[in-house]
Amino acid sequence: MHPQQIVTVDEIEQAFSFIVKCLRAKYKSDSVPITDDYYWIILEENERCNVYSEPTSLGIGQFSEDLYFFRRALADKALLDTYLLTKLLPILQNYVDRPFGVEESK
Repeated sequence: MHPQQIVTVDEIEQAFSFIVKCLRAKYKSDSVPITDDYYWIILEENERCNVYSEPTSLGIGQFSEDLYFFRRALADKALLDTYLLTKLLPILQNYVDRPFGVEESK
């Protein structure tokens, strides 16, 4: 493994703090809209990073379901583990797929 492929927890924390700051600035609110409900996912983990062959295990995810389980995990601290990330990542990806960041002042 190359040193460049290691990320520190502090770097992740800084990135999440910046993302939250950008979302608040862009939407001028403490809540952000999710306009779609369904999205494509690659089901097999070994296919996600194999760029040499086309994935064959496509599935459909649902933001409303992700939000439901994400909120349950936040409410029940026993569920706060990597499961929470599996529900948070599609929500964050939704904002990556749309114009994101602090809008420049004109």
